[in-house]
Amino acid sequence: MTICTIDAVVTIENDRKLVLQLPPEVRTGRHRVVATVGDTPEPASRLATEAWGFPVLLDAQWPDNMPLSRDEMYDDDGR
Repeated sequence: MTICTIDAVVTIENDRKLVLQLPPEVRTGRHRVVATVGDTPEPASRLATEAWGFPVLLDAQWPDNMPLSRDEMYDDDGR
């Protein structure tokens, strides 16, 4: 069984209907769907990140000179 997590902020209108467009990798047929409704407009993953104080880059790109190779990230002793 494959599980697909979709994290979305939606607006609930007066008719209380929610229409969700699923990605193409979701097969047609019967599925179990669980909805969690909260009052916060922020995605749950972002709230968890902020609660722990992890840095968040929103709408940002990595700098061109960002050292991402192992040699640039670690010293000779591997730290």
